[in-house]
Amino acid sequence: METDLKNYLLFNSLEGILITDLEGNILECNTTAHQMLGYLSSDLEGQFVGFVFPPQSVSHLLPNLLHLAMAGGGFKGDIILQNAFGDNVIVRLVAQAWPENNPAIVLLRFLDWRETHQIITQMRESSQMASLGTLTRSMSHELLNPLSIIGGYTKRLLDSLQLDSKQEEWARMVMASIHRLESMIETIETFLHLPSPSFVKGSLDQLITNSLEGIQEDAEKLGVRISREKISKTPQIFMDPDLLEKAFSAVLLNALDRMPRGGELTLYLNSDERFCQFYVEDSGPTLDTRQMEEDLSPIHVIAAHRTHLNLAIAKRIVDDHGGHLDIGRSHQEGLKVKIRLPTDRRALAREREM
Repeated sequence: METDLKNYLLFNSLEGILITDLEGNILECNTTAHQMLGYLSSDLEGQFVGFVFPPQSVSHLLPNLLHLAMAGGGFKGDIILQNAFGDNVIVRLVAQAWPENNPAIVLLRFLDWRETHQIITQMRESSQMASLGTLTRSMSHELLNPLSIIGGYTKRLLDSLQLDSKQEEWARMVMASIHRLESMIETIETFLHLPSPSFVKGSLDQLITNSLEGIQEDAEKLGVRISREKISKTPQIFMDPDLLEKAFSAVLLNALDRMPRGGELTLYLNSDERFCQFYVEDSGPTLDTRQMEEDLSPIHVIAAHRTHLNLAIAKRIVDDHGGHLDIGRSHQEGLKVKIRLPTDRRALAREREM
């Protein structure tokens, strides 16, 4: 095998790699294979490849797999391997002889099935968002223009006609529906057009204050009581103020939407030298695990009439800052959103590289 190709496979590949001779004896393996299977290189090299397969697979499955690899077409599929602790590991495996015209070795490349599933899910979600983006960009003006016209004429009717109470209620319901549709389109466009962060050093205190002021009027109308607690001094962090304020506002709006009949909204800000943590708890309805995962999806439909992207917008901004956004149940059985931001994302990245 060419030295450059071998080095790439052994040191740079995100897949587990086992290189065997034509009889199936392991010649070399890469670091990813060690980590996935829990073996050291010295444990694997020199062993028959059946060493990493469950005993029941060695007599029938493995010979067929090696035969397919040698036959030229190779093998590709989901296989169970066995790690150093005796646990089964489901992997997506590709086995092929190399070079194809005059085989000298067999390459076994594998990726943990859970990671494969996650990658496929992310690709599918990215594809969905790309399609949604194309659709939104082409239709946003087409939708907003007639909505504005309908809203304008409805308002004229309200102002100029003597409507009885029932007719006026219907007209105001039309106006409310128009505003909801306009808000939905605006939220989708916000998600699709989020820019990359431009980092400066600053404090989160003013951003949180601004975000709270932005929802104060809506909170009062809904009867939502807001309490804020600052547990520790807030350090200066590297951030994009405009984007982070948008993220905080999105989380707060999500909490208000969950409490249309009033409730409690509690904020905490806690910091240390390395991280700032921002918590928002609401007293809205209890969510199960699946519903919590859906709340972080870029497309989340609430009550079958509203596409809601607030938490997805916040998560994307937080991710771009090198942070994490998690959700869980609050002590009030409502939703708890936790935003964790590094005070210096560059220092954190350097630590991960070490």
